[in-house]
Amino acid sequence: MILLITDSFLKLQKVNQDDYFLPQIDVLNSEKIHDFEIIWSEDKPVAEAAEDIKEKILRSPTPVTIIAHGKGGLDAIECLIQNPELQEKVELLTTMQTPLWGTPVADFLTGHPIVSLFTMAACKFMGCSMKAIEEMSELNRQVYMIINKEKLRNLISKVNVVTVGTTFDMPLSSENFAEKVLKRLQKLVTSYAGANDGLVPLLSTRISNEPHVQLENMTHFSSVTPSISIGSEIEDVTRNILRSIKPAKPSGRPSLSPSARSAARTGAKPGRPFQLEIS
Repeated sequence: MILLITDSFLKLQKVNQDDYFLPQIDVLNSEKIHDFEIIWSEDKPVAEAAEDIKEKILRSPTPVTIIAHGKGGLDAIECLIQNPELQEKVELLTTMQTPLWGTPVADFLTGHPIVSLFTMAACKFMGCSMKAIEEMSELNRQVYMIINKEKLRNLISKVNVVTVGTTFDMPLSSENFAEKVLKRLQKLVTSYAGANDGLVPLLSTRISNEPHVQLENMTHFSSVTPSISIGSEIEDVTRNILRSIKPAKPSGRPSLSPSARSAARTGAKPGRPFQLEIS
């Protein structure tokens, strides 16, 4: 059984559900793998979403492979480290563009009192969880990673874990309002955390010394939606991961914390504590 776990806040981001995970599903079909299921995000806090994944794993009669996008990766990791007995049933966990160490976007949306009010109103109108956004802030995620350091180590030692991160640069000229908003968000993320996919910093997408794949010119959602220019690349990565082939671009173990490496590369001054290594 393969569980495809979606990102959260799809309503806010206006993602077309009909296209979600199509590159991955194309690979599954080409590999003649038909035993898969999509777990759609309901914008729940991590602990609640983890319970939904737990039920799916328990009900599966066969070993499980998990491919999780964005916040779905946080939900999957929470499920497995809080229920270590489930790890024996999981053959592979792949997190794609998951803000393991948080994203400045969540800090911006929930940290400033005025902006927080607008975010709260939007969440109420769209039926989203404000807590779920707060959980993705850099501070909350760093605390989470530190507190669960030993559990994360055990997870990596028992389950084949692969993380995927991407980078993307917005065009210099933005033609419409949506592009202007995305460009400002990316500029915000870049100033605090370096290269990113428009929402999630590249350095936030890995745990520690697990196999890691880095892809360029790929936005946060172009990795899970059809794209002529990059479809073959993400499909090749998915195919290799499913075949348990070691990723072609492993990043060695980081020598500095994600924030420290970002600051060293970009010259930015971190406005929050350095992230700590878990190994």
